[in-house]
Amino acid sequence: MVLTHQHRQCISITVPLSTNKFCKACSSGLVEDLTITYSVGLTIGSVPPNGDVNCVKDVVFRNIVMNKPLKGIYIKSNPGTNGMGLVQNISYSNVRMTEALWWPIWIGPQQMNQPDGTFLGCDMRYPFRSEECPTNPLVTMRDIVLQDVTSTGGLNPYAGVVICNVSNPCQNIVFERVVVQQGMRDGLDKTLPFIVQDVYGTVIDTTPLAEFLV
Repeated sequence: MVLTHQHRQCISITVPLSTNKFCKACSSGLVEDLTITYSVGLTIGSVPPNGDVNCVKDVVFRNIVMNKPLKGIYIKSNPGTNGMGLVQNISYSNVRMTEALWWPIWIGPQQMNQPDGTFLGCDMRYPFRSEECPTNPLVTMRDIVLQDVTSTGGLNPYAGVVICNVSNPCQNIVFERVVVQQGMRDGLDKTLPFIVQDVYGTVIDTTPLAEFLV
């Protein structure tokens, strides 16, 4: 299937519309065999905390080609001060991106500009003109696997972002054969490393290096 989106989330799996004490559910799904042009990516969330526990788990993305995404792989929490959120057992395999316009890989707090000019979650200018990117300790992210993921020719010098909260770090994040080559200059790859914060996991055959805790 071929999809074209004008920089909006092409595939977004978010929390159920409603839960209560009688019905607690998690969103899940399978997304496969797509070619996508533009869009804001293969998205989980945003997931805010909630008294009934907002939950997205057991989601598989596989065999996908993305051309000129604003974001490619995008997993995002949302601000909130009550309850809990959970993102668990998410996998991306055989994903190929070309000419990403912003972030090929973003796992962390939501980046969003509000109509009044304020930011919800992480500043859109992070990390270039702002260091404001607060994480949410009430949203747990764990058991996330990226396998055989490539991105070439993007505009952003950084390979991606994986940032979690110091009091609730991301657990069991696996990057296996993840290769990001954002741009060449003088015959050399000038891609900057992943920005990583409070992440425990495993990195195998990944370029540039993602420095996860073990």
